[in-house]
Amino acid sequence: MGFNSGLKGLRKEDVEITKAALLWNPQGNRKRARPRKRWRRSLIKEAGRSWNELRLLAADRQKWKGLIDNLCS
Repeated sequence: MGFNSGLKGLRKEDVEITKAALLWNPQGNRKRARPRKRWRRSLIKEAGRSWNELRLLAADRQKWKGLIDNLCS
């Protein structure tokens, strides 16, 4: 899955299930094992920005496209 397809769900209305899924933060304990690699964490690491900064960038298509172009080049 590429970065390009991810955060465009944040431009949707607040009641949309795709937006709720992107903003969901699971709580509770996990089994002992190596932590799973999450798309959100990999995006934060690659972009070097916080999740809230990425959410704001995703709201503006031109800025988001510029970020993705920089990451993929």
